[in-house]
Amino acid sequence: MSNQIRSATSQIALDLERVRGASIKTSKDSSFTLANNGGGYDLRVSGVQSTDPVTSIAIPDNVILQIGGSTVGSLTYGAPYGDLSATNRTLTVSKSGGKTQIFYVVGVTGKVIR
Repeated sequence: MSNQIRSATSQIALDLERVRGASIKTSKDSSFTLANNGGGYDLRVSGVQSTDPVTSIAIPDNVILQIGGSTVGSLTYGAPYGDLSATNRTLTVSKSGGKTQIFYVVGVTGKVIR
């Protein structure tokens, strides 16, 4: 597996845990949203209102992130326990040329399994 895929997967998993932790810490809903047609994602760690601060993360060129097979989507963690509310919890990181890493965000707990 390429280093770009491995690195992107590790960063995404850490950021998912960061968003979940923010939901617990702030007692506000927090979200992880695909951006740039799967070429990155936005972290909204203090709620899901349009006025909340957003951190945008780009992933390496030629690497695509998908949730449930789509480059459009989001995961929302609900306060106060960081419960996950999403229909698709399978995330795929892939690179042109066929290299792919699949990982999961599990059920209500929101834990990331690679």
